[in-house]
Amino acid sequence: MRWLVLALFALAVACGDPRGASPAPASPTPPSIEPLETVEVITGGASESDALPVVLALHGRGDRPERFRRIFEGFTPRARVVLLRAPIVEHDGLAWFTFPERDTWAHVAREVSMLAERTVATLDAIEARHGVHGAPVVTGFSQGAMIVYALALRHPARFALFAPVSGVLVRGTVPADRRAPTPTPRVVAFHGTRDPIIPIDADRESIEEMRALGVPVELREHDAVHWIDGSLQADLQALIGETIVR
Repeated sequence: MRWLVLALFALAVACGDPRGASPAPASPTPPSIEPLETVEVITGGASESDALPVVLALHGRGDRPERFRRIFEGFTPRARVVLLRAPIVEHDGLAWFTFPERDTWAHVAREVSMLAERTVATLDAIEARHGVHGAPVVTGFSQGAMIVYALALRHPARFALFAPVSGVLVRGTVPADRRAPTPTPRVVAFHGTRDPIIPIDADRESIEEMRALGVPVELREHDAVHWIDGSLQADLQALIGETIVR
């Protein structure tokens, strides 16, 4: 089904620059944010009742958490991998946000900002329900990666690692005051050099914007297209594993 994921996202980004417009104030956060639905996978032979490191994972547009779990095939560290479910149904897949004809990138910035808050609410619910070991990790692919970038700026202290894959920073999610986030989040981005959907140059520009905000983002480039497999998958798994076993 990868061709469907690529085709859907190609249609989405055809409307313009995937980074969006210049920074704009995000909508005020409502007092009550609903957690997202999840699919949990216990790795490394651990038990459901164990206090485990938490790894949050946000799939891309056109995918589902049940399918996205395959990026953790062969992942050996003991962890609670929590795959979040996007709220919008599209054909046989899901999307985190849509691209309306008007107010496109302002809409996307509002949605991404809200989804970042819902991701944190989901983490709160997980931590209340389970014993947790250490600080969590969050990764996301494509649309999911855009949410991860927003999380790094909005909630830098909540995660030990932010790992966006094949995404960009949506400019409207940058805080209006443009102050450096405190504490400085650890952000390691991954991108394929042959990505035809979100070109790597767009992510490179996003990373320069993050660095200008005081976030020293590391970019790991792989000979890959718009997907997580091969050396990129192995590198991502290794980084997550190293982070959660510290």
